Amino acid sequence: MENDEWFIWERQARLHSLFLPLEAAMEPLRKYFGYSLPDTTVIFQGSIVKWLNRMEPLKALGRKMIDFYSVAQNLQKFESDLEAEQEKLEAIFRKIDSMQFNSLEDRELFNVYSQFRKQYLAWYRLDWLVEPISMASEDCLREIGVDRRKISIITLPAKDSFSKRELKDMLSIAARKKEGENAESLLDEHATKYFWARNSYYSTQVLGKEYFKKELVDILAKYPDSAKYLSELERADNEALEKKKALISGLALGEKEMALVELVSCFVWVQDYRKEHIMRANHYLDLLLNEIGRRKGFSKIEMAYTLPRDMPKIADGLLKKSDLKARMKNCLIIWKEFHDDYLIFTGAEAQRRAKQVFAERAFAHGLLEIQGLSANTGRRTGRAFVTMSPKEAEKLTAGDILVTSMTSPDFIEGMRKAAAIATDEGGITSHAAILARELGVPCVVGTKIATKAIKTGDRIEVDGNHGFVRKLEN
Repeated sequence: MENDEWFIWERQARLHSLFLPLEAAMEPLRKYFGYSLPDTTVIFQGSIVKWLNRMEPLKALGRKMIDFYSVAQNLQKFESDLEAEQEKLEAIFRKIDSMQFNSLEDRELFNVYSQFRKQYLAWYRLDWLVEPISMASEDCLREIGVDRRKISIITLPAKDSFSKRELKDMLSIAARKKEGENAESLLDEHATKYFWARNSYYSTQVLGKEYFKKELVDILAKYPDSAKYLSELERADNEALEKKKALISGLALGEKEMALVELVSCFVWVQDYRKEHIMRANHYLDLLLNEIGRRKGFSKIEMAYTLPRDMPKIADGLLKKSDLKARMKNCLIIWKEFHDDYLIFTGAEAQRRAKQVFAERAFAHGLLEIQGLSANTGRRTGRAFVTMSPKEAEKLTAGDILVTSMTSPDFIEGMRKAAAIATDEGGITSHAAILARELGVPCVVGTKIATKAIKTGDRIEVDGNHGFVRKLEN
């Protein structure tokens, strides 16, 4: 197994918030599409998780999905199903928002958790098409003669990412404030709309008006003529879409090839859409878990390491805190394809199986150049900042280069500060690639080993023109 190619997602996370997506990838996805995610191993060491799939079966699943959803009516049904499940999920969010937890009996509270979980899985199973399609799509596009640089252009989604929408909304508020409008009510509305924008699988927080007021000060300092910069952003977006249309026209693609391009563009957007709703869902999950824990004598961190199957024991006062403490230290979950249940291990057995399932590769300390995929052009030299933590990434200073396993929306503050970005995983339709193009910074993804071969403080160069990350003499 050591020589196999792996998809590895590494991040700070809590068990419960990540387990629900894992659960959705198995029986719920299989009931919808006919296949579940391939064999999956999830390894927790404290607050750091590694999610592992072998790349070959993941890409094979992606090709099945691409073949199926390249048919227009199948893609239209998916989009319709996704919209319907989102509406049901939004209804659960509204229900929880309207609740007075103090007035609920325990039985009612646990029932609300069950309703939330059921609908979250029903929605999330559809979003699991993203990873397999993303992994397989680059190969499929290259097979029809589209090179990497062209892929990044022709798969540009027509809709903004939520982080770009938030930036544009803030620029609009800044422009209106400069014209003399009172920004207080505008910031209240903004906070209601984006209170979840720094949530992750690791932690959640409610961003209030004061948070965005500080962001507004930063926006005004960075973009004194906010209206002009907003206009420039809109113009650049329109130009990028025109460039996409011209490139597609010049490629003279057939009907089948055009369907592939439209499919990939759709799922590039779904990837960001999914992350937005995960961040919102984690807010409501934490509300429920924290209230259950408050009533039953478990701390917030202890509840974060519970599993859905623990809920009856928690309700009856039978769950042992020692079981949770063991999971908090380390645990390993194995979920086999076509199986409806999983295996979970803690302690020495989890460590033994982690070594058996996936042995860490050794990397030469003298490695000077790392090959990856060019996700956005340009070259930058700077100090490496290596982290798996979105919160830590916020500590980047001007000129730092972000080096991480994969990015996600909770990394946006750090990404905005980064002079360049390098990741272990991901392709040119990944979150890091999309945001790097929006931010205009060089980006190399899919290096596999950047976080192992590079240390914080190393002087490195990210060469987005040729897909390399180079270690330089300090």
